[in-house]
Amino acid sequence: MTVLPGEKARTKLFDSGDLIQVVLLILLLPVAWLLPERRWQASASAIGRLFARGPLGNRVLRHRVARRFAVAGQVGARPDKLAERQVSAVLLARLQLLRLWRDPSWRPDVEFEGLEHLQAARSAPGGAILWLAPFTHADLVGKIALAGEGFDILHLGRPEHGFSGSRFGMAVLNPLQIRIERRFLAARIEMTGALGVKALRSVKKALRRGLLVTISLTRTAKQVRPVAFLGARIELPVGPVNLAFNEGAALIPVHIVESAPGLFRVVIRPPLELPADGDREARVDAVLGQFVAGLEDLVVRYPEQWRGWNLVVEDR
Repeated sequence: MTVLPGEKARTKLFDSGDLIQVVLLILLLPVAWLLPERRWQASASAIGRLFARGPLGNRVLRHRVARRFAVAGQVGARPDKLAERQVSAVLLARLQLLRLWRDPSWRPDVEFEGLEHLQAARSAPGGAILWLAPFTHADLVGKIALAGEGFDILHLGRPEHGFSGSRFGMAVLNPLQIRIERRFLAARIEMTGALGVKALRSVKKALRRGLLVTISLTRTAKQVRPVAFLGARIELPVGPVNLAFNEGAALIPVHIVESAPGLFRVVIRPPLELPADGDREARVDAVLGQFVAGLEDLVVRYPEQWRGWNLVVEDR
């Protein structure tokens, strides 16, 4: 269950997924703390296979991948195998998180593509929005990588970020992720309240000061627009696009993938072109189309790291 900010009365106290997360953390903790990093991939794959196939397996994920797609065929993967690989990728990210709790000096091996776009955005008068696509390593490795290059980042986040949207998850599990990520941020602006008005006000002030703000692509947006995507459609939020139009900010897609075992690549696309003329909805659609055009090839190459399956909808 995904709950929008401000819907506390409808938020579950405890979700069945919370138990799965706790069990996985217990299993992964000795791996992260005791084994060398070179052993993490094999451990994550082994646990991922057991988890995806076992009674606690992510049947919801397998169902998502299997039922809509067009897309599953285009990425050249059987849905059940893809689900196993996705679970393993998530477990690797959990191992990184747990290692940072024990060893704050740990850093991933990172390379950049298109770093010049962020360097140029540093001096842009309207600031820049870095739009993070939902690849597995966007949350943690992305923040570490940008901080390592000296970028002061403000991140617009949500209380359900991390592990769970239940009250237990947000109070106990999610801080395990959020506290680590804060180390690599200049500030974290949290969306609270039904519309997140206060948070958006802070984001606008940051952009007007010429700062960089990261926004993750999630399914909790209130206003979305369907866009053609790998033979199907993907529902994308229009909020970041409208924010860029209204504030005159650059809108820069950023994608983080594990390009080889143990090597992570930060792919920074050129700023999306914001059309100056025409109907506003058509202008928004044009920007969203550009975003997808720069995303599809990475989803095809790294489908196990793509966590946006729940944004894909069937054509009717």
